[in-house]
Parts: sequence; structure tokens; C-alpha cells
Amino acid sequence: MVLNDYYRSGKATDHDLVVGKSLARVLSGGSTDITELLTEDHILALERRTILELLKNPATLARIEHMLETGKPLRN
Repeated sequence: MVLNDYYRSGKATDHDLVVGKSLARVLSGGSTDITELLTEDHILALERRTILELLKNPATLARIEHMLETGKPLRN
């Protein structure tokens, strides 16, 4: 995965890896079979669950707070 290459080269942080893998899981439909037709509702539910999981991570909260306070992304 390109994300792992970015991480190994120092272009992505530990939390970038967490967020990127979460995003990849949502975009790929999660753990569904490749032949299974996915509905919009299924993908939205997966997106909601993933966001709630990320919000439990202190690094995600730090990024959100930093963006709201400074208008700039936090590289943690």
C-alpha cells in the first residue's frame, strides 16, 4: 500500500496511517465480499462507525482541536 511507503519514508505520521487505513476500509466497503452489491446506506453506516472509532482516539481529537484553534492541520 502506498500509505505504508509514505510512512516508512517519513512523509506520513503514525496517526496518518491510522486515518488512512480507516479511510481505505470505508472506501473499499469494509469486510464485504467483492461480489456483494453495496448500498449507499451500508457505506454511510460504515462511515459513521469509522468516524466514531476515530473520535475515541486522542490523536484525532488533538487534530480537530488544533484545526479549530489555529486553522492549520496538526501533524501528529
